[in-house]
Amino acid sequence: MGGDAAVLAMSLPCEKQECDCRRVLGEEEMMLLPADPLTPTMSPTLSEDWTVLWTEGASELSYVWIMQHENVGVQAFVLIDTTGKAQGTTMNYNETTVTFVDEVGSLYRVNTDGTDLTELVDYCQVSTCEGYGIDSWDVTERLYWVDKTMQQLLSCSYDGGDLRVIVSGLSNPYGIAVDKKRGNIYFTDSGTIYVTSAFASSTKSLQQVTSLFANYPQSYSVTNLGMDAESRDIYWTGNNTVYKGSIVANELSDITALYADVRGANSVSIDWQQDKIFFSDNDGVYYGNLQGTLSPVVVAYLYNVTFVYVKYEVTPTPSPTACPTSLPTFMPSSIPTSAPSALPTARPTSVPTKLPTSSPSSAPTSRYVLLLFLR
Repeated sequence: MGGDAAVLAMSLPCEKQECDCRRVLGEEEMMLLPADPLTPTMSPTLSEDWTVLWTEGASELSYVWIMQHENVGVQAFVLIDTTGKAQGTTMNYNETTVTFVDEVGSLYRVNTDGTDLTELVDYCQVSTCEGYGIDSWDVTERLYWVDKTMQQLLSCSYDGGDLRVIVSGLSNPYGIAVDKKRGNIYFTDSGTIYVTSAFASSTKSLQQVTSLFANYPQSYSVTNLGMDAESRDIYWTGNNTVYKGSIVANELSDITALYADVRGANSVSIDWQQDKIFFSDNDGVYYGNLQGTLSPVVVAYLYNVTFVYVKYEVTPTPSPTACPTSLPTFMPSSIPTSAPSALPTARPTSVPTKLPTSSPSSAPTSRYVLLLFLR
C-alpha cells in the first residue's frame, strides 16, 4: 500500500459510516497455491475454520481487512476504510462484530460485513493519542488496549462504557494479549513483556506489575505478542524474529526462535487449537505452525500491515459416520411362551369368626366422684 499507485488504483472509495467496498487483493499481492484453490474436491478435506483480521495503512490510508481460511490465495475484503490509522483489532465473542483502535484515540466497532461503523469511545484525554494493541475477554466482557502517548493500559466494557486505567507510567507500550483461561493480561513496553490481572479495579504503576524478562533485560527487542492459553506458551516478535517461550511462575523459560529473518517482524496472533501462528512483516501476512517447522505460508502481500488477529473455530469431522454393516432380522430371536409359567394361589383355608372372642365386664371396677363446691 502506502504510495504504490498501481495498488491504490484498485481501491474503491468507502464512507466512514458504512463501508460496502470489497477491494480484493491483486495477483501481485496474493500467494498462488500449488493447486487451483477453486477446484472442488470429491469430498470435504478441510478440518479447520479460522478468520484472520489485519490492519494496514499509513496516516492517509488505513484499512481493516478480513479473510476466511477458504479464501487464502484467492481474496480478502476491506471491512472499513478508516479516517485515521487503524491499529490493533479483535473480534468479540458473538463473532459478528470487529473492534479496532484508531491511532487518534478512539475505539470503533464494525460488523463483519463492513456495515454499521460505530465509535464506541473517544478515550483520548490529551492533545494527541497513539492507541496500539487491543484484545478482548468474554468473561469480563471488556476490551483491553494500550496507548503510547497516554502511557497507559486501559479497559472499557464492550459497549464503550466504564473506562478504566489498569496500568499507568508506561513508556513505549505496543502489544497486548489476554490469557483467556487465567484472566491475565500480557503487554509489551520498551522491549519487555509484563503481566497483570484482567480483574484489576484500581490503577497500578509499571513498578507494581511483574516483568517476564527479569532474567533477559532488553535482549529480544519485543514489539508484539500472542498467547497460547492452553499450554501457557507466549509468542512475540522482535529483532526480525518470531520467538516462543514458556511461562513458569511468571518467568520465561525455554525461549526458542521459531522463524528467523522475518524482516520487520511486527504482529503475531495464535490459533493454538489448530496449531497455527499468524504473523506480519514488511511484506505482508503469513502463517506457520507453533513449532516453527512449517515453512511460512503467505496469506497476503501488503506493505504496511500493523496488527494481525486470528479468530478460530474447530469444525466437526468432515464426513458422516458409515452406514450399519448388518440388516435387521425379519423375526424376533425368541418366541414368547404360550401360557403363564405359574398358577394363582388357592383360596384361604380359614373363615373369619363371627363374634369377638371377649365381652366387656358388667360394671366398672372403680368409681370416681368429682364434687364441685361453689361459693
